[in-house]
Amino acid sequence: MSTGGGQQWQLDRTALETGCTGWECGLVEALGEPAVALVAIAVGLAVFVSLTLLREAADAVVEERKHVVRERNAFEAFAERVERLQPEMSSDGGKGGTLSGAAAVRVVSDGATGNGEGIDAVEATYERTVMSMQHYEEEYGETLAENMAAELGSDVATAVAAGDQLTPGLQSALVSEARRAAKRRETLLAQLEDEAERIDEAYRAIEPVEHRLESVEADLDASGGFHEGVSAWNRLRSIETDLEGELERQQTRLDPSEHPAEEPHVFCRYLYGDDAGNGEYPVLGTLGRLLQRVERSKRLAVRTITEKSASG
Repeated sequence: MSTGGGQQWQLDRTALETGCTGWECGLVEALGEPAVALVAIAVGLAVFVSLTLLREAADAVVEERKHVVRERNAFEAFAERVERLQPEMSSDGGKGGTLSGAAAVRVVSDGATGNGEGIDAVEATYERTVMSMQHYEEEYGETLAENMAAELGSDVATAVAAGDQLTPGLQSALVSEARRAAKRRETLLAQLEDEAERIDEAYRAIEPVEHRLESVEADLDASGGFHEGVSAWNRLRSIETDLEGELERQQTRLDPSEHPAEEPHVFCRYLYGDDAGNGEYPVLGTLGRLLQRVERSKRLAVRTITEKSASG
């Protein structure tokens, strides 16, 4: 999971006003030619299905939740099965030491009596639980040692790799760290639930605004009268105000300085990928696309007003 270095997520206002963040520039330039203005608007409507980002985000949350539930269950199962294993006892009847730092590799087999279950049983259990998850190879693709070090800690992984017998100290560490890994998944599930609610809330807030925008776009496409142009301009300004208000609210939610403990930018990069740091967090991306559509429609409304004023 990569970090964002305290970066604030902000959409470039200049880009929004010009509508130029990439291939869209050609569409904006085309609007400068009256003969193709209405055709370009129609193309724009076909291309910018703005709420698609939110629908895809909701699907991503659902899919990730499935993965996290599997992982939580896998680590819980691993902990339960390792706890039931019979560890090696030291020859003096003790527990064969405790697991602590670099000493971990020394407690695995020193003084073992040879009547308990070995590390092979631990590795086999890890393979049958954690590494057998449907998405393991695609999402992790790590060896047992690599994944165990990442999830259970390097000391535990080193002890497992260096020894051949399971001592009570190592058994306790394995169970404890596996349960911590499961607990981390519980925390992540709560974050995913919150994110699902945020996306649903944003969808319900943005969808009516997009419908208003579609209505204005349709009116501009259907008629070119002076009064229609003025009406469209006023409606577009109202839509723009609503979208900018929602954009400000969403950017505040993603500002690390406002939520230092939550690190929302880190969570969003984990869930949506690196594009989330470039204005492509689904809610911000949706709002940005809608604001670009507003800017294009405002230009068409102004052109309609000025042309009718000149001809009148």
